[in-house]
Amino acid sequence: MRRNILVLITVLMSFTSCINEELHLSKYKTRGAAILVPVKFKNRPVTFLQLDTGSARSHLKLCKNELSRVSNDSNNDSQTHSIEVLGQKLEHKFHLYNYPKKFDCNKVWSKEPIGTIGNDILKDKLLVIDFIQSKAVIVDDESLIKAKYKQNIVYVESKVISNRFIVNVNTLSGKKLPLMYDTGGGEATITVEYPTWQELTGKSLDDSTNILTRGWSWNQYVDFVSNYSKVDIYLGPMKIKNPLIMFANSDAKNFKFSKYKVNISGILSNKAFEGDYILVLDFKNHKLGMLDPSME
Repeated sequence: MRRNILVLITVLMSFTSCINEELHLSKYKTRGAAILVPVKFKNRPVTFLQLDTGSARSHLKLCKNELSRVSNDSNNDSQTHSIEVLGQKLEHKFHLYNYPKKFDCNKVWSKEPIGTIGNDILKDKLLVIDFIQSKAVIVDDESLIKAKYKQNIVYVESKVISNRFIVNVNTLSGKKLPLMYDTGGGEATITVEYPTWQELTGKSLDDSTNILTRGWSWNQYVDFVSNYSKVDIYLGPMKIKNPLIMFANSDAKNFKFSKYKVNISGILSNKAFEGDYILVLDFKNHKLGMLDPSME
């Protein structure tokens, strides 16, 4: 009898272990093309921060007293917090911005993001973004991902440089563009500098079909000009048909890609994947995985 009980306990422990090893994705919200992920700070209700793979660091708006009360370490430039985000429990240093304004988080805690989750949290980890179900998770290795998605993931040429995730997109004419995948990349599919924009769209700055917009980026307003590419763009096996291409018609330094220390031509946004794909951003092994369930 004792032996049978021990066998039963072993089986139950094994079964429980399998359950605990399942991949549990968290529901995220969207604001335009931006992804807002749930984050739990110590002694505070869940709030949402923007997932920004275009940023090498994570940031918080400087909140008057509010987050300082639950900070493990705080100064004028940063705050260290114990947080839960997308399946991870960790202690992390957030860099502060909007410091002179002393932003009041109490007024907007659940209404708008009070900061960003950048690539410093994703370093040596894997980020899964399910654009079909609007869910995401961060894991430490790919075994759980392989168990869930089997052999359906296709990996494409990519690399991680200076904590930024870079992929190559191509045209049928053979033009190759190294682009930084930026989940905070805006409403256009691809953002480049003007000469590349002109080459891809065949348009000029004064074309009547151009789409003119203004956006807020890193504490300044930026004027953007967009139009549709005259050619299809390919990311591995994925065809992006005549994507919307944008450039910043301003002196905003973060859109001067030719001056980056990293060799990139622009940024690729969520618009390429929305509603159709599941992505695996493997920061540990420097590869981008794509899953199109319609191809199963």
